[in-house]
Amino acid sequence: MNRMPLMLALSILLLSTPSGCGPKSAVPPPSETRRCPAGTQPVDGECIAPNPACIPPAKLLDGQCVDPAPPMEGEGEGEGEGEGEGEGEGEGEGEGEGPGGCVDADGDGYGAGDACEGPDCDDDDRWVNPGAPERCNARDDTCDEVVDACQCDPTNPASCPDDQHCRVAGSPALAVCQPRNGDETIPEGQPCGGEIDAACMVGLICIDWGEERGQICTRVCDPFTGEQCTGDDECLTSLASNRQIGLCRAAPPACDVHSQDCEDPELTCTNLVRPWGAEDFRCLDPGSRGLGQDCGAGDGACQRAMICVQVGDGPHAHCRRVCEIDDHCADLFQDCDGETERLGVSFCSAGAFHGSE
Repeated sequence: MNRMPLMLALSILLLSTPSGCGPKSAVPPPSETRRCPAGTQPVDGECIAPNPACIPPAKLLDGQCVDPAPPMEGEGEGEGEGEGEGEGEGEGEGEGEGPGGCVDADGDGYGAGDACEGPDCDDDDRWVNPGAPERCNARDDTCDEVVDACQCDPTNPASCPDDQHCRVAGSPALAVCQPRNGDETIPEGQPCGGEIDAACMVGLICIDWGEERGQICTRVCDPFTGEQCTGDDECLTSLASNRQIGLCRAAPPACDVHSQDCEDPELTCTNLVRPWGAEDFRCLDPGSRGLGQDCGAGDGACQRAMICVQVGDGPHAHCRRVCEIDDHCADLFQDCDGETERLGVSFCSAGAFHGSE
């Protein structure tokens, strides 16, 4: 199974109000007097590792960015080794045997055989295995015979009885089945909360985005797969009180990493990796990590005109300068011979290197 560490897109810190009916809202950052271990920062009373970059305009809300729960290992390029098209000795239609002898019908690396990561309790669903994240869907995703605290899947209307719908409520936020009362009439993107005598439609939640957009009905999504968002929105944000519940919002502007053409001069064009593996260049807040330093989730974001790439099989990604010709690397006494297969750009490197990012 091809394993590649991924940078994670950072999430906006949104906390639930005590009432399950009111809008979720942002809160001021915790006291600066809170002491946390090196490499972490205080967020909502907890010490959390800083993230690569805040998706603008996260800093307009409360100055904090919270990482969504990590994606399941092995996500990204190379996914689906031994998937259904394989000609292995798998039992049943569509099963395949991966390299080295692993009968793995859903391509998640778990199945039957010595070459598998381990046994799989549901070989028809690649998001259910011992290495998968536990999601808010009222089922056992990790094969440990323990179901998460949610009563239903907020992205699946069919997960509740016909006369009920799955609503995100409470603090911490959970997905619960509630009776339909006929007032779920506000569509996505429209104002909600306050004196408005109606609720968001099924699959939406009233979110207070602060000065940026105010209180509006926002679509709930799966932060691990990115599913459920519509149009140009992406599942790049999650509730801090339950990071298994994602929120759709507009993605940061796309950009050219060589020309650094972001309209906002405070932003830099760098690579944005989604938890589900998609990756491209977007305008993000620059970080403080310099050339050759560790970067990515837990380490921080790179400075301007750099990208965060995984060098070899090491545990950390590193900041590298983007280049097109060797002259762009002359002051570093390096050559423009580093390549990223996924992004199709080159970077300055001390020796020829083909990156996995």
